[in-house]
Amino acid sequence: MSGLVWAILLLLAALVVIGIEMFVPSAGLLAILSTILIISAIVVGFFHSTMAGVGLMIAVALLIPLIFLAFVHVWPNTPIGKRVLIGTVKHEDVVLTGEHYDEREQLVGKQGVARTKMLPSGLVVIDGKKYDAVSQGMAIEPGDPVKVVAIRAYKIIVRKMDPSETVTSSSLEDDDILSRPIDDVFDTQDPA
Repeated sequence: MSGLVWAILLLLAALVVIGIEMFVPSAGLLAILSTILIISAIVVGFFHSTMAGVGLMIAVALLIPLIFLAFVHVWPNTPIGKRVLIGTVKHEDVVLTGEHYDEREQLVGKQGVARTKMLPSGLVVIDGKKYDAVSQGMAIEPGDPVKVVAIRAYKIIVRKMDPSETVTSSSLEDDDILSRPIDDVFDTQDPA
């Protein structure tokens, strides 16, 4: 057999080994073997003639990107690829559901009061219940009225309400003495 036939057979053997690498986990040993086979094919091609060596180099330069593309498209569908790669994620798999989680979605648009300083997270009171919340970017002082603007990744996002917005009385916490009118705190009527 001539050197050109050996070079082509070595290149074909390298392609077969690369194909096996897609399906058999070898910790890179088959990739190393295919690299050695490719280099050997090019060297044998140059021993045959310069044109054969250059032709094999061009063939390898064209085949490697095609093999890589085939690897990217085929490998995820192989048994090993399915084990290694994460499949498509469904909305139901990511979004938490249930009574406790659905309650948070209903808070959007409601008003409340910051219980602690929010830099950016802290405690807010909405409809008499305490929640951990995150401010929309600005620091919020304790006692400032807040409004729920969104629920993201199970976090309540609030913003400080403008003075022009009205604060509903249901958003104030009943046991917070500082949030109640002074007439309610001190009973001025004579008990007699």
